Amino acid sequence: MFTQKIERNLGWAVVLLLLVGCLLVLRPFVSALLWAVVLCVSSWPVYQRLLGWLGSRRSLAAGLMTLAMVFILLLPFLIVAWPLPS
Repeated sequence: MFTQKIERNLGWAVVLLLLVGCLLVLRPFVSALLWAVVLCVSSWPVYQRLLGWLGSRRSLAAGLMTLAMVFILLLPFLIVAWPLPS
């Protein structure tokens, strides 16, 4: 009985230690993960509409959405950088 309690407590300690380690590793990426969630949730209706237009071809729809997101994110930088002298 006593050894079962020790094993259970050690198991919980290992799980807790693993969870803390995972959080420490993920901490630098939290802002990027939150932005990914925001972009995913906000672009989901557009993806669903595009998927309907393309006849449920998921790879093509995902590729087009990826290209659109890249252009949307890069467009402000291109607009600002265009008039700069080289």
